[in-house]
Amino acid sequence: MKTNLFPGIRETLDALQENGIKMAVCINKRVSLTMPIIEGLGIGGYFETVTGRDSYAALKPNPMPLLET
Repeated sequence: MKTNLFPGIRETLDALQENGIKMAVCINKRVSLTMPIIEGLGIGGYFETVTGRDSYAALKPNPMPLLET
């Protein structure tokens, strides 16, 4: 896989999780394409939910997907 986390992202996710911050992913890609990337990066356990273009009728920049996520 050619996708990598930016430096400091894992530490940031750890700190947010340790402080009880709930996290989610809202993306315009399909969830079925997004999950293998998230899991391959080893960060799937940080997020309560992952939503994508196949989750809602509207797409970003419409705020509805983000508000619903």
